[in-house]
Amino acid sequence: MAYNTWTRKTDIPITGTETGHFQAVPFTLSTSAYWAGGIKWSTGTLTATCVDVFAYNLLDGTWSTKGTQYPSVSNTCIHPNLTLSGKAYSLGHVTTNANFYEYDPVGDTWTQKAAYGGTSRIHIVAGGVDGWIYAGTGRVGGAPLTDWWGWNSGDNTWTQKASIGAGSIGAGSMTIAGNIYRFGGNQTGSDFVQTMNMYSPSGNAWSSKASYPIKINYPAVCATEEYGYSFSGQTVYPSTSTNKFYQYDPVGNAWDEKATIGATGYRVFTSATAYGKDVFIGGGYSDAGATYYNDWWRWDGDPSPPPSVGHRFVHTRKRAFDRRMNVREDV
Repeated sequence: MAYNTWTRKTDIPITGTETGHFQAVPFTLSTSAYWAGGIKWSTGTLTATCVDVFAYNLLDGTWSTKGTQYPSVSNTCIHPNLTLSGKAYSLGHVTTNANFYEYDPVGDTWTQKAAYGGTSRIHIVAGGVDGWIYAGTGRVGGAPLTDWWGWNSGDNTWTQKASIGAGSIGAGSMTIAGNIYRFGGNQTGSDFVQTMNMYSPSGNAWSSKASYPIKINYPAVCATEEYGYSFSGQTVYPSTSTNKFYQYDPVGNAWDEKATIGATGYRVFTSATAYGKDVFIGGGYSDAGATYYNDWWRWDGDPSPPPSVGHRFVHTRKRAFDRRMNVREDV
């Protein structure tokens, strides 16, 4: 297994005349990566009522169809990988609404929770930290919103938090080391931006961070314990995309370009999730909707450690991160 390389895995399941799948909500729980809802492309027709939920076994590389369907049509790049304490969450959909759901993988059930505290909207960004789900911005009509709310899983209530400042549509979001990052997106539809801001739940405050390397809209975003990742997305309105893949280091506050999957990487409305050090991406469609994908790829983000001599090897970069996060190392 080589570091910083992509490997195509078993494709995402499709049914009937379907040829591709996009705008799904991805998340990882335990040893499974999930692909929920989204939109299917079937022989020249968009099927906007997809409620399938598929689970990818990260240990043996096989897909299975879950028995309980997704509760509503979804929209990707809004709340990917929104998880807390072994459960996943979904908020807002293609149609403007405030519906909020919790998925329990043990019972394979979706349960509706308290409706979002703010105005019903689409294109929400969100993150989960220490028993709370935080979510906001997005839009109603054409204007981006700036409010930010927190949901307490302990009592199922929403509380308004510090405003984002500048709203956005089509932004990416990721949660790393207890902080939530929002970047990219647009203000009015075609004016894509690079700006990134970080929300600190402990201080209930926003701060500016390193801008994304390029102007971007609808990136596919996920995060490991140490890094954030962003893949593909729109770069020029209405139909020019990128195949760039970037890693964000919150300690150094810097973006670093990594390997791409090649020509097929030029796409939008792709979904991404992470497991351990690895990133998984799939689905989406190419510029101008010429090709719709159901492929599934893994990026190997962990170089094989050298043989240990009398003790467990711990990567130097991880030691620095663990010290910053006060994580004990038993060596």
